Amino acid sequence: MTTSDRFTWKAHDLTDASPSGNSATSPGDGQGSSSEMAFTIDDARSYIAQGRWQFAKTMPHIPHWYTLRKWLPELDDAFVSFVLLIRRVGEQHPWPDPPARPRYHHRYLAIDGWKYWTMRAPVHYGHDFANDPAETILINRARVEEETRPPAG
Repeated sequence: MTTSDRFTWKAHDLTDASPSGNSATSPGDGQGSSSEMAFTIDDARSYIAQGRWQFAKTMPHIPHWYTLRKWLPELDDAFVSFVLLIRRVGEQHPWPDPPARPRYHHRYLAIDGWKYWTMRAPVHYGHDFANDPAETILINRARVEEETRPPAG
């Protein structure tokens, strides 16, 4: 059984960002000022293409990849904007899937056959990791069609 059998993963096309909340914005006054720049799905695709995605070898039974924020410090603002986009427009789903008891309810954003998610740590632009390590440091991804769950019973 594939993920698409359990959930309907919606591929988001938010290239035309609107004030309806379909994009992440850079930090500003929080009032939707005109100085904020929208981060779109196309921006996410650009970040994804430039990133290094490492297979999670410690969890081969749950195939997924991750990228670490520190691997591309020159793209730190894009990393944060991507995390905010996932959290803002991604769809909430339980993990693990039923019948197992869910341990988490992450927000997942499906783009081009992949789903992206983060853990729940806070994220900030220009974060000082030396003084506060409690911050989002990675983005995960998995193929939507590759995810399976063990048979019941």
